[in-house]
Amino acid sequence: MPPAPTVNVQFTPYPLVAGAAFTNRWTTTNATSLRYQCTATGSGFAGSAEVAVNGSSGGVAPQERVRYPSTCVWIATGPGGRGTFTHSIVTQNPIQVGAR
Repeated sequence: MPPAPTVNVQFTPYPLVAGAAFTNRWTTTNATSLRYQCTATGSGFAGSAEVAVNGSSGGVAPQERVRYPSTCVWIATGPGGRGTFTHSIVTQNPIQVGAR
């Protein structure tokens, strides 16, 4: 039987800074499909999508998530089964970053 899929996800910069651009890159091994599910308790944010098994995306970190870290679970499937990767996305207030 083939090995189970693995997933690696990286945000740059990390932690995110509200109002600033970021890049999210993900890679997998032994995967034929990949999806993620994210929630931020307290903010009402929830999102999910099926994405390419390797890829990247970008955006601007929203101010409304400063006090609400998001937890994302990435789920890769392939001939060897299923692999998951869980991470927390932290967004800082730009004022806090400048005060360091």
